[in-house]
Amino acid sequence: MSSSDEDAMELDTAAPVPRVKRFTHKSYERQLKSVHAPSALSTAAAFDDAAALDDTDSTFRGALERWKQLCLSPAFVGFSSRVGAMCGSLRLVLHYKAEIVELWREKVGESDVEGVRPLLDLLQNLLFDLRTSLASHYATLLHTTLSLLPRALPPDTLGTLLATLAALYKHLLVPSTSNSPDLLQTTWNGLKEVLASVKVHPETRRVLAEGWGTTLRRLKPPARTSAVELLLHSLAEPGVEDFAAYTLVSACSSTSQALHSATSSILAPALSFHVAEGDGDGRSERLLRRVATALAHHVRDKEAYADVADVFVRAYTESDGEGEGRAEGVLSAALGVRGGSRFSPNHIQAIAHRLLSNPPASHNIHLLTTLLLAPASQSDAALSRRLVAHAFTSSDKLGLRLAGTLLAARLPSSALLLTQHVQKAVPRALREGDAEGRCMALKVVAKGDVGGGVVGTVDTWAEGRIEELVKSMTFDAAEDETQDELDELSHILTLAQSLPSVSPVLVPLIERALSAPEPKKSAKAAWVVSAGIRAIAESKGGKGKAGGALSAEDVGRWARTILDRWAWSESTLSSLSALLDTGIKPTPPLPFTQTYATLKHHILSHSRRHRQSALSILSFTGGRTATQTRVLDALRTAESVEVDVQSARERVVRISRIPNILGGLAAGDEGSVTVEGDMVVRWLAAQLKVGLRPAWAPACKALGEVVG
Repeated sequence: MSSSDEDAMELDTAAPVPRVKRFTHKSYERQLKSVHAPSALSTAAAFDDAAALDDTDSTFRGALERWKQLCLSPAFVGFSSRVGAMCGSLRLVLHYKAEIVELWREKVGESDVEGVRPLLDLLQNLLFDLRTSLASHYATLLHTTLSLLPRALPPDTLGTLLATLAALYKHLLVPSTSNSPDLLQTTWNGLKEVLASVKVHPETRRVLAEGWGTTLRRLKPPARTSAVELLLHSLAEPGVEDFAAYTLVSACSSTSQALHSATSSILAPALSFHVAEGDGDGRSERLLRRVATALAHHVRDKEAYADVADVFVRAYTESDGEGEGRAEGVLSAALGVRGGSRFSPNHIQAIAHRLLSNPPASHNIHLLTTLLLAPASQSDAALSRRLVAHAFTSSDKLGLRLAGTLLAARLPSSALLLTQHVQKAVPRALREGDAEGRCMALKVVAKGDVGGGVVGTVDTWAEGRIEELVKSMTFDAAEDETQDELDELSHILTLAQSLPSVSPVLVPLIERALSAPEPKKSAKAAWVVSAGIRAIAESKGGKGKAGGALSAEDVGRWARTILDRWAWSESTLSSLSALLDTGIKPTPPLPFTQTYATLKHHILSHSRRHRQSALSILSFTGGRTATQTRVLDALRTAESVEVDVQSARERVVRISRIPNILGGLAAGDEGSVTVEGDMVVRWLAAQLKVGLRPAWAPACKALGEVVG
């Protein structure tokens, strides 16, 4: 075999080279996402050739000659033809600077998109040549450049515009702020005017903020403080809040997951303004929270985040009065990002020392929670115990609220920290506390194993409290709902499985709710019936006994009452189904025909819970034929399949089997529809109300087979 044949075989067996698209469509917004403010290195590299020029030559002239060969825009051609004689040397450019600036302003205003980019590039060269000699024309140049932002500029032109703004800031604004502080206000007024325009694209606002953030780093400390305060004072104006967030994040961020060295001097004035003045609508707090969150995700570890943490902790420890509350709010938010892993042990110690030095209050809960969840606190068990004890010494309500928050956050050491305090605070809160305190105590006992030693106390109290509710709670439709009573009852029912005395005393309360004069107008009665029956069904009395609270006669009476008056409530039907599932057979038994006549409308419901509950109750009735039982079991099995994409295939299979299980048409021999046929037709029609499109076609096909 020749070498050429071997090469051909190698080419045939080689992996195919993927085809690369030469042209890919990107929307204008997607193109703008790739535009960013120019870096200092890229700006400096643009003028590397300036060192090779003679002392009398200018970069402006070289750029003008270069663009003459590239651009034929009428505005640019007119500008180049008139300015050519004014830029023969650097002295001429300096002499005719006013004429050049005025001519540039005129041509930019009348230029098309093609001519904007070369004109902006020429301004960069003019700024590089003349520097502060153009300070008197700063306002004109800035206003003309910013006036281009509402236009839909191409991404490359927008990048040139940003580089031009950066050159304006670098060569004119930054050197002149010491002698002309009004330039900073002039610049900010121009930026606010642009931000207020609805024609400026959001991505353009972003890159504009990135450029302004880079400028904040270059400003001297007094001017930098003034610029940050101008940002904070204008947050209520259109478009400024998002612009300020992008600006501060861009100014503080650096490369390699680190922060810029100017971070402290940028954030300190912003935080000082918020602590000292703040604002009524919370814009400054929201801004600082966004900045702290973004920077916490930007850095790689707590050492890189130290500058930000130092500023926030210092502002909190040195504040007092109303300012302390504002500083605490932003510190809590910053401490909660990434679970507090961006704060060092020294920061945690400083915050804890300030908290322990003052009596705890309700507004300290957020900071206490985030502080205890921080890794540095979890590794210091002594500090965590002191903080928890400090909260409980103030009031049981505050301590229980902290305990509930920590249990909800699943703090690993919650049992070690909270058990002794909870076992003392819960009985006191139940005996002496108000409705809010009692609800907090019940929540804590329900959330974890820290309240295991007080279950007996809670059981005794809950029994007495339900007896009080039986006497005081009414279910008139016109009565205003007492939310505190419903909250307490809700928490008691949550604990019903662990409280053996609750189930028997619930029976009279459910009886009163069932006898409400207008069931459909009393949502409170419907909730009490459904939640109470479900609590009895799930109580720890052994399945089939429902906690020993009910007899078969009670269940039969309740079932008939619910079917007659409360079948409209899907939660009540679901609770009745759970009660019947415990094994208690209602006395007398529920007849299938009459029960189906009541529930057949709910089999046609769009609610899966309503359909499932109706079918489940029918399965506990008596007097069914073998065919009715077989069809009912098939419908219950099909309805038990979840309504989601993962279970769509199984649901389709179950639906397709139902006509075979029915064994014929829905109509009987005499032409009348049988009960089982009517049940199948209603259930299949209800499947068309289910938001699962793959099940619609099989349901229609099965419905056609059944109806014939």
